[in-house]
Amino acid sequence: MRRRTGLVLAAVAAASLAAGVVVATTPAGADATPAFGAPLDPTQVRGSIAYLRQTFGVSEREALRRLQLQQTAQVLVDRFARRAADTSGGLWIDQAHGGQLVVATTAPQAAAALLRDVPDRTSVRVQKVAHPLAELRATQQRLAARLGDGPGSVVLPRVVAEENQVVVFRRDWIVSKGLRITAAPAVDAVDRAVAAEGGRAVVRPLVEPEPLFTPDVDKGYCHPLFCGS
Repeated sequence: MRRRTGLVLAAVAAASLAAGVVVATTPAGADATPAFGAPLDPTQVRGSIAYLRQTFGVSEREALRRLQLQQTAQVLVDRFARRAADTSGGLWIDQAHGGQLVVATTAPQAAAALLRDVPDRTSVRVQKVAHPLAELRATQQRLAARLGDGPGSVVLPRVVAEENQVVVFRRDWIVSKGLRITAAPAVDAVDRAVAAEGGRAVVRPLVEPEPLFTPDVDKGYCHPLFCGS
């Protein structure tokens, strides 16, 4: 199974549920800031601790800190969606580089102001990016409308927050799988569509996945075949 360098926060909710963590979100437009949650009970998240220790070679204490940071991240996803949707570039946990929570934004100073009350603030890194998520999602939608998307499409436009761009994944191998193909744009058509997006998108081949059984699933990693964004 591929080892993901970070947990894209579109999937943090799933990761936290696997860890036995439930964090309530605040409805859009609400003024109250949700609590960051009580400290996790290690006995309730043994499976997630074991996964992090085995995959990233960290101690039990460090694994628990990273799980607590995921809980914090859930709250911040909601906060940035309500207060900084036009500048937020997404949030993810960079597991391969110290387990830091990365907050991508086009406005670092404004983002820092929304992080003042965050527990374990030293584990949160603000990263300036060129494009907010809203812009990337609009790019994805345009490319999907122009080139195709979905189970029967050879191409899958997806937002990759960690790269601050849209990746148009090509999976030419599905043509030989006996599937009903709904979209198979020519290579030059894909290249033209991507070029028209002015640096917000790239094309990349997607290797056919080879499912392997494992009792420890990284629910923070979402393969483009199964992610919706």
